[in-house]
Amino acid sequence: MAYMDRMNLWGPGTAFHNFEQFLGQMKNQSISFLELLAMEMKAEGKYVARGLSFKDAEFSEIECTLTPEQVRMYDAAVAVWAKVKSSLQTVQVLTGKSSRDVMKTYWATVQRFFKLLCVSLKVPRVVAEAKEAIQKGYCVVVGLQTTGEAADASLGLAPGPVPGMVSTTKEMLVRFVAKHICPDGGDKGHEGHEMLESGEASEALETVDAVGGDSNAAGAATAGTPRGGGGSSDGRTQSESVARECKSIQQELFEAIQELELPPNFLDEIIDELGGPSQVAEMTGRRGRIVRDPKHDRYVYELRAKPD
Repeated sequence: MAYMDRMNLWGPGTAFHNFEQFLGQMKNQSISFLELLAMEMKAEGKYVARGLSFKDAEFSEIECTLTPEQVRMYDAAVAVWAKVKSSLQTVQVLTGKSSRDVMKTYWATVQRFFKLLCVSLKVPRVVAEAKEAIQKGYCVVVGLQTTGEAADASLGLAPGPVPGMVSTTKEMLVRFVAKHICPDGGDKGHEGHEMLESGEASEALETVDAVGGDSNAAGAATAGTPRGGGGSSDGRTQSESVARECKSIQQELFEAIQELELPPNFLDEIIDELGGPSQVAEMTGRRGRIVRDPKHDRYVYELRAKPD
């Protein structure tokens, strides 16, 4: 857009002195801000874009009644998040580091988690409505606010067979625990939580133990060492004791998360339930996705575009 000086988006009399300042602000803003810019340009006649007509369109709201299994799934997730909150407060007391920013991050993550969980719980009803519409000869368009690609990216998936679909909500929960429950070993703990999400629970727990020591041994050492260091002047011993206790708390949370039954990525599930990529045209910017391989009865991670 640098050559579009006559658009009057930058320069004298505007909010931006030059194009570089305009470009810098656009890069720092969210997609919503760019959409507002496009709407303003369209209203001023500077931008022409076609859109679907709403003539003769009908709207209806459908209530998705939760099944008993879904209710149990939701309640179990609530219980685990409550345990994470309690553990987070315990870790802050142990380390002597209390930060409001951590709790802000906690509540923000909780909101995102349950937002995505609610979306996932709607998938069975969406699939049923879509199949019914297809049988009547209609073309179905499903709109989603997010793709959940961040979960796949955090696992570092490579093209090829995978244990199963990735649970976006579980991955979000595991990442939070790995980063905030064990502050001094967050990066190493990330390796363990990645393997938990991929379904390799036993290997993940072994990884966590290898980093922080055996969980039982950690608990025994913690029980035998007073929290205040027993009057010992050895600060390193006290620090190691706190680290082992934090790692033990993190380990317990990993095990609780592994027991959760959370739904898979909603977009991957919708595509799979409606016949796979050969029947569903995905119009997103995702780099890759997990699809079912019917020939070998397995799931594979595939790139949506050939690498450069």
